[in-house]
Amino acid sequence: MSATPYRPLIGEVLVELGLIDRAKLALGLSAQRQGERLGEALLRLGFIDRFAIRGALFEQYRRWFAGAVGVALLALQS
Repeated sequence: MSATPYRPLIGEVLVELGLIDRAKLALGLSAQRQGERLGEALLRLGFIDRFAIRGALFEQYRRWFAGAVGVALLALQS
C-alpha cells in the first residue's frame, strides 16, 4: 500500500493562519478568472498582500514536506 502525502489547499492555509476569513476565501474563489491562481485573485481583490501569500505558500510546503517525510518513514518500516 503506497500513501501520498497530503498537500493542504492554499485557501485553507490562509484561513488557518488567520490571514483571511472563510467569507473572503469564498469571494476569492468565485472571483477567480480562468487560469488565475487563488492567491492572485485574493491579491487583486486587496484581501491579502504578497507577504501573506509567501508566508502561506511556505506553510503549505512545510506541511506537505512534513507529511512526505512521515510517509517515507512509514514505508521504510514496512
